[in-house]
Amino acid sequence: MGAPSTKNEARACRVEDIFDITDSPPADVLDSLNAYFGAFAAPIRRDGAQYCLSCDARLGGVAAALGFGAAYQWGLAHGEATCTGCGWPARGMHSVKGADGTEILSLRNFFLAYHPDQVVRRDDASAEEVA
Repeated sequence: MGAPSTKNEARACRVEDIFDITDSPPADVLDSLNAYFGAFAAPIRRDGAQYCLSCDARLGGVAAALGFGAAYQWGLAHGEATCTGCGWPARGMHSVKGADGTEILSLRNFFLAYHPDQVVRRDDASAEEVA
């Protein structure tokens, strides 16, 4: 059993996929940020828009409301969401801590799809794994 398949190629997210870094942050800060973001897939962007990693639907609240495209929908767990097009899991609230436990970064309403290595589809799991 491997990771669930997606329409877009998934690679681990890095700080550079999210921020334009112009200064030289301390190496331990970059290491902590990259370790955190590595659980997510790098955002899929084309033509100035973001697309779902799994179903390749264009993501945007207005497009989803008008019936073309998809959006992230909040789930029951705080900060967690899913794509309305396919149900792929994502996180929209991020609190990144350093090795010493202090908060380095806080992002709100910024959705990142989980990397397929972090996802197990219920139909792929054995009965013992689900129980």
